Amino acid sequence: MKDSNVIEVKQKDSILNISVNEQTPEQFSVSWVYSRPSRGASDALHKPNRPLSSATAIPAEFYQEIGALEDLSQPFKEIFNANKLRSERVLHWLMRTILVSLSELQELGREGVFFMEDAVHAEPIIGGNGANAAIRDGVGLAECISEDGTTGVLKWYDTQYGRWKEGVDESEKMIAKVHSEPTYLPEVIYPFSGIETEELLFWNRKQSVVLT
Repeated sequence: MKDSNVIEVKQKDSILNISVNEQTPEQFSVSWVYSRPSRGASDALHKPNRPLSSATAIPAEFYQEIGALEDLSQPFKEIFNANKLRSERVLHWLMRTILVSLSELQELGREGVFFMEDAVHAEPIIGGNGANAAIRDGVGLAECISEDGTTGVLKWYDTQYGRWKEGVDESEKMIAKVHSEPTYLPEVIYPFSGIETEELLFWNRKQSVVLT
């Protein structure tokens, strides 16, 4: 990881990702992500109707699944250690995509209620460009209101909706491609940079390691 802060490997359709968030002479902080598609109705880890407050309620099947991972090299073998993970704070997220219909946006807009960003076109945490799209929305809506007032928002919806739909569609294709099963286990190293599909499961945590 000399020229990178993110490394990633795949096992079948599951992704294991490790990021170095911060490093000092004494310690460094890392975070990890484990994600895979849902296995269907019988998947013990797929609970799409659970409350958000249950994100910290990690089923035993998760640790069993992590423990069954094979042939992990370092640092994945160290980070994705089921016994160690049991003592850590792990978060379980369900990622979904959202695209509110243009007619609904216009109807609410005529009543003076306006939406943008994830409230209109949410993209997956992995494989999406939600943060960039949100910034673009904020700037674009501010410019629209400064030039035409709130009466121009409905027209702004018209000009933006195609881009929003394209972003959601492309993010769904990307997340499917990212989790497609490879014929071998590649290791991907990303350059130093920072990085809601209903059927994708996503776990993560942060960990600080003291250097001695």
